[in-house]
Amino acid sequence: MQDFDRRAFLPPSDQDAISPTEPRITTFTSLRNRNYRLPLLGVLVVGAIAEKIGVPMVIAGSGIIVALFVLALVIFYPRLRRLE
Repeated sequence: MQDFDRRAFLPPSDQDAISPTEPRITTFTSLRNRNYRLPLLGVLVVGAIAEKIGVPMVIAGSGIIVALFVLALVIFYPRLRRLE
């Protein structure tokens, strides 16, 4: 099992000041990168679509996609409705 590394929870500026000579990739770091960089890709795609068909249509389409996703969760995972 990997030892606890408190450097993974520090902001990047503080982390750089005490980082070892060889970089270490932690689970937290990979999750942080995914949560900050992946949405930028989605925004790029949505912006390109909005330029072609218009912003109101993209907002409506996004709302429909979210509603269908929630409906699928309710249908296929009824256990979620009973969560407290």
